[in-house]
Amino acid sequence: MKKIETLTYNYNDKDYLVAVVPDIFTYRKGEQLKIGPSSLNSALYDDKLGYDSDRARCIDEQIYAYVDDILFDCDIDLFTAEIKRILD
Repeated sequence: MKKIETLTYNYNDKDYLVAVVPDIFTYRKGEQLKIGPSSLNSALYDDKLGYDSDRARCIDEQIYAYVDDILFDCDIDLFTAEIKRILD
């Protein structure tokens, strides 16, 4: 099983895995997308209050999309297929 390449983002003393996947939409060679867990999205942004801080906005601007946290337990093929299905 090929694992998802991830980075760790720390926000408010909590670590979040962010997937780094090939750009599955434009297929530009060498381009990558950062896909974050919905729990990170919730930590960064409140629907009523907006961003918690400038740092939260900066992190959010680096993330292409957010998906259910459970997808981070999948292999890269299933993860990529689900991202494509969700975002298409």
